[in-house]
Amino acid sequence: MNLPKLSRKEAGNRLGVGERQVQRYLKVAVQYLSSFSSFIDPVTNQLNGSPLTEKEVSNLEEIQALLRKYKNSKKSKEQIASELSNGKH
Repeated sequence: MNLPKLSRKEAGNRLGVGERQVQRYLKVAVQYLSSFSSFIDPVTNQLNGSPLTEKEVSNLEEIQALLRKYKNSKKSKEQIASELSNGKH
């Protein structure tokens, strides 16, 4: 089954943020969720601009919520990693 793909702009509209913020969320997702490894170019090790599925946008919504939740925490990276590893992705 082929899922519809969304551009960064469309994903940003769903998340209520701009394209740059979507990129930031993707960088976090790539760090902690193996399902996002396809968003990294193996040669340049940079984000490759691949479109997103609804499921991936849903994962980015979770990352958005976690980043907001731990915004002022000194251990935000560890807390986000812990919560994402306990989730089902």
